[in-house]
Amino acid sequence: RGPCGPGIAHVNDQKFRTDIEGLRALAVVPILAFHLDARVCPGGFAGVDVFFVISGYLITRMILAGGAAFSFKAFYVRRFFRLFPALLTTLIASLIAGWWILGPPDYEALALSAIASVFGVSNFYFLQAVDYFNAASQSHPLLHTWSLGVEEQFYLVWPALLVLTRRWGAPLWLVAASMAGLSLFALGRVQSAYPQMVFYMMPSRIFEFAMGAVFFSFEGQLAGMPVWVRNLAGAWGAALLALSFAYFDGQTPWPSLWTLAPALGTIALIFAGRAGLWNGFLSNGVLRFFGKTSYSLYLVHWPVITLYRSHAVIEPGPLELAVLGAVSVALGAFLYAAVELPFRVTKHEDAARHVVPVLPFVLPRRIFTAGLALSCAAFLTAATGIVIEKGFSSRLNGTRVQLFNNGLTFAGDICSNKAFHCLFGDPNSRRVVYLMGDSHALNLLYGLDRLFRDAGIKGVALYDHGCLFAPDTTTFLNGVADATCAKNVKETYAYIARDRHPVILASDYMGGWNTTGESRATAPLHQSEDAYYDWLAKHLQVGLDAIDAGHRTVIVVKQAYSTGVNLAKCLAQPGAPADADQPGGKCEPMSRAQAQLRRLHVDQMIDAIAATSPAVVTIDPKAVFCSKERCTVSDGNGLFFRDATHLTNAGSDYLIQKEKSLLLEAMSKPSLNTGSQP
Repeated sequence: RGPCGPGIAHVNDQKFRTDIEGLRALAVVPILAFHLDARVCPGGFAGVDVFFVISGYLITRMILAGGAAFSFKAFYVRRFFRLFPALLTTLIASLIAGWWILGPPDYEALALSAIASVFGVSNFYFLQAVDYFNAASQSHPLLHTWSLGVEEQFYLVWPALLVLTRRWGAPLWLVAASMAGLSLFALGRVQSAYPQMVFYMMPSRIFEFAMGAVFFSFEGQLAGMPVWVRNLAGAWGAALLALSFAYFDGQTPWPSLWTLAPALGTIALIFAGRAGLWNGFLSNGVLRFFGKTSYSLYLVHWPVITLYRSHAVIEPGPLELAVLGAVSVALGAFLYAAVELPFRVTKHEDAARHVVPVLPFVLPRRIFTAGLALSCAAFLTAATGIVIEKGFSSRLNGTRVQLFNNGLTFAGDICSNKAFHCLFGDPNSRRVVYLMGDSHALNLLYGLDRLFRDAGIKGVALYDHGCLFAPDTTTFLNGVADATCAKNVKETYAYIARDRHPVILASDYMGGWNTTGESRATAPLHQSEDAYYDWLAKHLQVGLDAIDAGHRTVIVVKQAYSTGVNLAKCLAQPGAPADADQPGGKCEPMSRAQAQLRRLHVDQMIDAIAATSPAVVTIDPKAVFCSKERCTVSDGNGLFFRDATHLTNAGSDYLIQKEKSLLLEAMSKPSLNTGSQP
């Protein structure tokens, strides 16, 4: 048994596991497929969890194999040369490519995330940097390095814990199982309130590493199991992984108890891979190639995909995605052969004296180490310069510098994004109008503030970003029910029902498809588009009835106009069209016909609701921004859109001024001055 419990007697069995190399392929290939097109492998993100379990198993095995002679210095030197050179190469290449592709704000963000990656804290960086407007992962070429941050932070904790476990004579399985239990318990307690935090932080992931360690502690006792048992376990493990990759999706709470499926599947395949059918399958040449290059492939694939998407602007087609996949595999293999492999240090090697074959040369590793140090210094200098220079807006021509150098406004910034209500317009007026909804309602805020001040109207904004304002529904974020959203919606309708002041309702109705469910539901409804809008219409009608829409003016804003491309990012790219008022080529905004066709179902739903009450008035932003010939996205001084759908101050003012007469007429009806004072 040894001092740390079952399994320690076999820690000197350090024979290279070709099957685990193949198992890494079953982790990285689904990740690649998921990032290329989530429809192909909706749960491919679980490949990261496979990596975590493998790391927990192998790192525990490596540390305990050293026994009392284990050296923290040697361990961290090996980890450094195993991970850092390939990472640094990827970061430098990303900065070079970003110079030609990304606009100043995105280039500055790339440099910041690269610096965070070097210091192993990119998970902390992305936790605070990925906000409502840049949550689209395509905006962050280094977003995938969050998992490297988690793993590096695990390396800081786990070796010390194992050394203390050995010194105190505590059973390894008990310590590891306790860590796993504490991690799962903490995860369950905070996930509903902080889903993003549990996704990015190491403590909520440590149960996966610990599960690998628990299995290792019992592996010696399982060594004599018959081959048929291993084959059966392998089939069970493969089934768990296949179900994880095919069944889970972006609306599955993650990590969660569901994460035990790929974790247990990985453990079953590690057990099965030592002998029998699954040893042969996992050790085949194709899987070993992908497994051998898995780290380098993981590093390069996401920058390749995201930078190409940033350059192309429009979503790539199947052929382009296939080419991106092939390029990622090729670059991953090159990075492995040229950087990752030469820098590796085994337990028998000295990092300073080891000689490395590089093409026709044989060089001492100290030369590589010196080059690595110089490269790191140059990288940090360049990245810091990019941040200081705000993404080097000098790469752009004068017009685009004027538009993008200081960033773009958002019409909703009048109200705090940390609160859920605010006053605007004339705060001393007794004439009141409510504005309710998500960020699409806040699109109107800047323009309404100006209009209401001139007209002597007090505005009361009741809002929640990313929240569907339909009563008796649940909005899900990353598969976790948003309790704050449900509370705000319920309280908003109850608050407005106290009087009969006019109401302006706007929301991203389309965004609720497959992300919402019934009140107190545990998962989003998965239904056809037609069924969703029928379902949503019933809930919106319940809300209108609750605020007595038949006896007060309700202005319902139809689905917002989407330009189809992120104009700010597109026009900020070096080489993009210089005229923001008439962007062409890949920056050409969606036509009115295209916009109305894509939003036909939601607009028909709103028209049907409006037809049931003469007091309901509708506004269509698509008709405001677009004529039959072209769509207006700028006034010549600045963009109307900060991304594809959210308005700048100028865009909000343009929309409200165009609908000024309709709004003032609707809001001047007798019900305007009735009801209690908010």
